[in-house]
Amino acid sequence: ARTQWQEFMLWYLKSRKNLRRVLVVVDARFGLKDSDRALLSYLGRYRVRWQIVVSKCDRVEFKKLAMQLTILREEAATFS
Repeated sequence: ARTQWQEFMLWYLKSRKNLRRVLVVVDARFGLKDSDRALLSYLGRYRVRWQIVVSKCDRVEFKKLAMQLTILREEAATFS
């Protein structure tokens, strides 16, 4: 069932002509996961616009958050 859901979701994302952008929610405590990287790669391959939204920023101390955001920004740039 999970594989079918993933296949349907990926098909939907690449075939929707009126889809303007996909928001990818990333937990500030962990940064990009392998599944996030795979999704960003897929979206890039099919030229689907995306934007990262960072959640749970309030649960990370300021210095670590600043470092996480820098790493996230640099890593996300490789998928653009």
